[in-house]
Amino acid sequence: MNEFPLDKDNVSMFLDSNPAFLKQYIAEQNIASLNQSAQAQKTDQLSETDDHYLDENIIDVTGKIAQQAREEARILSRKNLSLIDLAEDNTKRWQRLHNATIGFIRCQNLLEFSEMLDETLPVIFGVAGARLLMPQENAISDAETYGFLVLPEAEISTICRAQSVYLGPPPKSGLALFSAPIASIAVVTLPDNLPAPIAGSALLLAGRNKNSFAPNQADTILSNLSEIIGTCLLMLLKLNAKE
Repeated sequence: MNEFPLDKDNVSMFLDSNPAFLKQYIAEQNIASLNQSAQAQKTDQLSETDDHYLDENIIDVTGKIAQQAREEARILSRKNLSLIDLAEDNTKRWQRLHNATIGFIRCQNLLEFSEMLDETLPVIFGVAGARLLMPQENAISDAETYGFLVLPEAEISTICRAQSVYLGPPPKSGLALFSAPIASIAVVTLPDNLPAPIAGSALLLAGRNKNSFAPNQADTILSNLSEIIGTCLLMLLKLNAKE
């Protein structure tokens, strides 16, 4: 066969000339096919035996895995909802700051400023009350007339706990900062880069419950609010001095 090209005509001629070879080849192929079939049947039987063994000896944890997956999905969903709630709450807080800014900018005199601070600001931020603490050492002469709470500078520093923003329970000094007991407070110092009596003064907000202001959670909204209040108060004091 090696002397002739391998094509169907030569293969046909070789098989016609060697019928014994063709018979032997077919017989070998049949045996191979039978062996392959028997091996496949044996493999299936072993597989069934193994499956039966596995069924009896392996603990099925698919239910536990599915339950854990559902629990993780539930937790993830709850976290996502919490993030959404936080974003919505943050948007509302910035909207409150915007409303407060407009209110203070519109004040034309100290009386309107006082009304904005004592009456409107608590409504905007949903707190129980608001007061402006002014140091006694350099307070304006009629500070108490406008509702400002005049205290020694050391007491204001104690109330602020030497922090620019203090959030948490009221001080235990027994100082009556509001007419009614307060559960929590936020104290924010006014900008110290402004002249006295603004520097050294502080904004005090009364919480409606003990969780209204959590300790050690600095609030950018309140810091910005103190900037707005300090700047507007400075402008009004300058106008009042010219009159």
